[in-house]
Amino acid sequence: MNFADLDAAVEAALPRALADLERLVAIPTVAASPDSPMAEGAKLVAELYAERGFLTTLSDAGGPPVVFGDERTAGVDAPTALLYNHYDVQPAEPLDLWESDPWKMRRDGDLLFARGVSDDKGHIVCRLMALDALKSVLGKLPVNVKVLVEGEEEVASVHLESWMESHAALLNADVTLWEFGGVDGRGRPEILCGLRGIATFELRAKTISHDAHSGMAGSILPNAAWRLVWALASLKNAQERIQLPGHYND
Repeated sequence: MNFADLDAAVEAALPRALADLERLVAIPTVAASPDSPMAEGAKLVAELYAERGFLTTLSDAGGPPVVFGDERTAGVDAPTALLYNHYDVQPAEPLDLWESDPWKMRRDGDLLFARGVSDDKGHIVCRLMALDALKSVLGKLPVNVKVLVEGEEEVASVHLESWMESHAALLNADVTLWEFGGVDGRGRPEILCGLRGIATFELRAKTISHDAHSGMAGSILPNAAWRLVWALASLKNAQERIQLPGHYND
């Protein structure tokens, strides 16, 4: 592969990519909002992949539709890459902090502004642009490609696990590429092999049911604030080790 030709193909694919991104961000697919047009967003994602030769389907996952696409021009003996993305976005509020309409893409030099222009609609478009560039240079993709694009990542992907279990045969692949990607300080492409997860806990403490004079009872009666401080301190030690029993079992 001539990388100079590929670079030129990427540049040539950019105008179409920006037009696709403008269409995507115009649909306010806020997963946390029950009134968001999630089905419209999923349909557009499926259409964009179908335009690139993918056989795409929209699946009922119990929430917003899951977009699945398969493109096999490389042949069944070639490796298969599975691309994961999501078309849902965070809410745009507070709206008064925006300098322009969050659902209309604004370009300022090399910067683009709109809700979802990065996380994750920009990354959907990056994949589409890569497909366009590779096909332009090679005539077809060098590997088989599948895509999975969901609509609930911003609300913890509550229905994705069950969907994956019932569609496991579709997801067979040699490698899965997650939503993000970038370059380091030297301009080299990065491949991240893992990210931290998240766990949340809510602690509540109740001691006495009414105010007490600090001078008369401050060091005698139990203090809810201090009990919460001690509880928080018990979750993690000075070596950053989580102290919850069983936390590291898996």
